[in-house]
Amino acid sequence: SMRHLPRLMSRVLAEPGERVGPVMLPALQEITNRFMPVFQKALGVKSMTPVLWGAQFSIGSMTRCLIAPEFIRTVTGEALPQESMEQILDRIVCFIVGGMRALAEREKSL
Repeated sequence: SMRHLPRLMSRVLAEPGERVGPVMLPALQEITNRFMPVFQKALGVKSMTPVLWGAQFSIGSMTRCLIAPEFIRTVTGEALPQESMEQILDRIVCFIVGGMRALAEREKSL
């Protein structure tokens, strides 16, 4: 079932392990090689450093939300409303875009 795919991919990225890592890393490297220069150009930075850090932080925020979205409500004392995965993903995208822009601006000011 496709409904388990987000959790599976999050686990693979968060805990690649000895068996999964060697299989997934070449595929992830292909994605990295294709998209990181595009992000670099879109952000208008000379160095790949903010793009690579942004990608790592993005993976971290996505895995937390995709592996255990119900845990987020529990740890916040259910202060957050119940949301669909689409709503959660929209929030993640907003967060990642803002973070990537902030890292790029930081790099430009150095």
